[in-house]
Amino acid sequence: MGIPPAVTYVRVVMLHGSAVAVGMGPRLWKALACRFGVPEAWVSAAYTALKLTGLWLGAGLVLVIAMTVVRWQPVGYSLVAAGFLPNAAIAGGAVLLGSDFRVGDAWVSAFSANPGLLPPVQWLVAMPETVHPAAALLLMVAFVIAVYALFSSPEYGLAVAPFAAVWAGLLQLWSAGTVGVLGYVGPTWWLTMVMAFVYPAAIGLGAVIVRLVTGKKSLWGEAVSDDDTGTEKPEENSEYTADSQEAESSNAEAPVVDENASDQDEASDSADIASPAPADGELDDAEGSGAEGIGAEEKQAP
Repeated sequence: MGIPPAVTYVRVVMLHGSAVAVGMGPRLWKALACRFGVPEAWVSAAYTALKLTGLWLGAGLVLVIAMTVVRWQPVGYSLVAAGFLPNAAIAGGAVLLGSDFRVGDAWVSAFSANPGLLPPVQWLVAMPETVHPAAALLLMVAFVIAVYALFSSPEYGLAVAPFAAVWAGLLQLWSAGTVGVLGYVGPTWWLTMVMAFVYPAAIGLGAVIVRLVTGKKSLWGEAVSDDDTGTEKPEENSEYTADSQEAESSNAEAPVVDENASDQDEASDSADIASPAPADGELDDAEGSGAEGIGAEEKQAP
């Protein structure tokens, strides 16, 4: 038994490293981007591309399952088929994008197919001997998925496209390779990467062209005004300005309070509070002394 090639270790390291990177989440990656001066838009573009790739894989798995049901015949073991479920999703996603999937001399795409020797794996039953011309419409499904992922900001597709190609390339690295006498098994890696790049890039480029020609903020946005700045203020800013103006007018109409007068009132109140009230004994002494003074005055009077 020989030592596995170095690419095997590279695949394992990259697989676990990618799992850790995805599991960190966009919030942590944005914090790290701010720490090292990397634009946060790169993190958002990478996770948007990851979402887009996941949607393509889900649609590809649905395609493979549908074709397996249509061409059903029991082959191999169910447990083996379950183990190759990720490979089936990657193969279906590649065909959906317009690439192909190969098992040795046998291959299939949305445009043509070539039969050949296939191993006993249930999902490979989905590979037809011929392809109907209408199968080319599957590319529209991939395009609609890309539009859905970039619907909020289609111009962002130009930034998402490189990351989508990288994710597609990583999937090919993890799932494709040489399998014994069968030869190469998996999608054509460079074609899959190119097609994964083309869809979001085409949407982003189209949105930019529409913006330049029609003067819109985005593909679904409103027209841009022709003022000096070349931009139109959003409605929220105008409402905020109106609210601030009303607040300023109400502050101007409010009566002005004399700070010195208020300070004096506070000082007098504090003095009254600070002066202690006379005790009961002191009040009796004061009354007694007052009565003696009145008696003395009466005696002195003629």
